[in-house]
Order: sequence, then C-alpha cells, then structure tokens
Amino acid sequence: MLENSSTPSFSFCINDSHRVYDDSWIIDSGATDHMTSKSQLFNTYTPSPSNKKIVVANGSLVIVAGFGDIYITPTLILKNALHVPKLSANLISIQKLTHDLKCYAIFFPSYCVLQEQGSGRRIGRAKEMSGLYHLESSQKTSNNLSLSLLSSSNKDTIWFYHLRLGHPSFRVLKVMFPHLFQGLDISEFHCETCELAKHTRVSFPISNKRSSHPFHLIHSDIWGPSTIPNVFGARWFVSLIDDCTRVTWIFLLKQKSDVSIVIPNFHSMVQNQFGVKIKSFRIDNAKDYFNQILSPYFQSQGILHDSSCVNTPQQNGVAKRKNGYLLNTTRALLFQGNVPKFYWGEAVLTATYMINRIPSRVLDNKSPVEILKSFYPHFRTSNGLTPRVFGCTAFVHVHGQHRDKLDP
Repeated sequence: MLENSSTPSFSFCINDSHRVYDDSWIIDSGATDHMTSKSQLFNTYTPSPSNKKIVVANGSLVIVAGFGDIYITPTLILKNALHVPKLSANLISIQKLTHDLKCYAIFFPSYCVLQEQGSGRRIGRAKEMSGLYHLESSQKTSNNLSLSLLSSSNKDTIWFYHLRLGHPSFRVLKVMFPHLFQGLDISEFHCETCELAKHTRVSFPISNKRSSHPFHLIHSDIWGPSTIPNVFGARWFVSLIDDCTRVTWIFLLKQKSDVSIVIPNFHSMVQNQFGVKIKSFRIDNAKDYFNQILSPYFQSQGILHDSSCVNTPQQNGVAKRKNGYLLNTTRALLFQGNVPKFYWGEAVLTATYMINRIPSRVLDNKSPVEILKSFYPHFRTSNGLTPRVFGCTAFVHVHGQHRDKLDP
C-alpha cells in the first residue's frame, strides 16, 4: 500500500520496454506490489495523490495513478494492486499474494501452482514462457469477470435493500441507489413474493370509439341491493346508457328481477319517441339478464345480447363508471341536503337528471342531452319546473276543497 508522503515509494519490478504483455499476468518474486497499466481491470479503484511514484528495475520513477482490488478468478483476488499507466506488463507480487491469500507457490520447470495453505486447493496455475511464469488470463476475460463479480455483489445488495425496505419496486430502488444498478437492468430482477402480493390483472385497452347513432348500443348495469329501501320500497336501480350520446335513464326496482319488465318497456319508449329500434345491449353476466323472459324478448326483437365475461367488469366499463359517477353525486346530494338515507332513490334520479345536462369530456365538453337533441330536435329536455337545490325546504299547497277556512 502506498504511503501518503512526498518521498517516492519504492517497488522494484521488471519493465521491458521492448515487449508488451497484454493478456497475461507475470508472477514476479521481486515485485513488492501487484501492478498493471490497465485501469479497466480494477474491481474497486481509488485515485492516488500525484506525488506517488515507484522505482522500476532500470531505476526510473513512474507515476502510480491509483490502486484497488482486481478479481482474476473468484478465488484469486489481487488486493491493493497499483495502477501504473507506463508499466509494460501485468505483475503479481508473489510475496504479497501468498501473504494476502494465505497460499503458497510451488515452482516447476515448466509451470507454477498456487495452492491454499489449509485445504491444498489449487487457486491458480502459471505457465513458464521465456523464463517468466505467466498466469493465463486475458484482458477480456478479466474485464468480464470483474464486471460479473461486481454485478453479483451489487445484486446481493439490491436484494438486501428490496427485502429490508418492504419489497419496493426495483424502479424505485434504482432511483434511490443508482450506483448499484450500473451495468444492471431492472428486468433482471424478479421477486416471487412481489408477484404473489402485488399481482394485478392485465390492463384492458382504452377505447374512445362511440356508436355513430343513438340507440345502436345500450350499456346497462344493475346496482344494489341497498340496505335501506327508498320511500317506495325500491332497493335496486338499473341504468341504461346510450353509447352514442351517453344519455342515461335510471329505473328504480323493488325486485332485481323487475329488470325483465323495465327493458322491454324502455325499448317500446325508444321506438315510440325516437322511431328507432335498439340494436344491441351490452350488459354484465348477471342471471337477471338471462331469465326466461328477457332472453326470448331479445331474440324476438333481433337485439344482440353482448354480455361480459365472468369476473370481467372492465368489459362493461361504460355502465360501471356511470354508476360510480351517479353514486358519488347521490352521496353528495344526501350529505348536502342532510336528508334521510331512504331518499337515496330520489337522489339518484336527481343526479341522473343533472348529469345528463352537464358537459362531458368524453363528448368534447358537450352535454349528453345536447348530443341527443342534435339527432332529435323534438326531444323535450326539461320538465318545465323551476330548478331547486336538492333537499331545500318546500311548502305544499293544499287545494281549497281539501282544507277548511282556518287551515294554512
């Protein structure tokens, strides 16, 4: 290891200027430190002060640019090796190697073997060439091994933080510890625990297509049962949404099976008021839509029955989202008016009336009623009553024949 002093550190080594040893490490009994001119071989690296130098065999001083560890093999690690840019060979100090790795070297005329002291396991082998013992390890192999071992070490650290921090995504870990992901891709990490704990269904494609004409397609969904019946005993409601205009009709139901009466009546209303027949119904897979009355009716009227797959509400997304919008508005009306919960049915009908007249982003900031009226100008959009805030105080007028002269 180099000292922090102004005096050059002395490390004797060979320096044959006429021959460059690119791909091998030379075992040198005279070198006091491991040395290389290739910075890319280092697994860890620390720059050295500019005044650090070593003395080579010919007596000249050369600058030491830095030092660090180099992994030649998983069991053969050169600790605190020196980076000497002007060096012509990669040198292994046999004295330092045997001390650091607790091993010994056995030299034979044509090769040298490095063995661990305790187990006797061979950790390296060098071949004699031109009087020098070369440890065969190409630069490319050393580079790949260093990166591989570094990546392996970083992977262990990444997994440690992943477990310790409660299984955050590896994308988040990369933001927190970018240095650990150098040379690594997030796709290399797969946590089985995360798959079990966080798995979700594959996202459904977003569709912005709408029918070209009203009543070509009607979306429908049933909501309920409510734990509290409304003032008329209803506990469900069915929504019918036109795909083209997004105009919504709501019908309150005392029994869920009443939908088999509502839909034929709704179809008759559409035929009488708008002069068209409904072409298709898109509904969920509820049994109420497949009863003995409704299915024959669809067949007799030539209406396509487009049902969603089991446990796949996304396929009936228009009706599901509309019901969610209606219920959010309904709750707001009930809270705002501070009215009893059994008025939920009236609040749903009021919410539907208002939503049909509020601009929608899906309709390019036009209201559903406005779109419907562009197709059917005769369509009546108002009941003629003066608008009031839901839940406000109202006074009932009793006609004269139903009260005496002293009644209000």
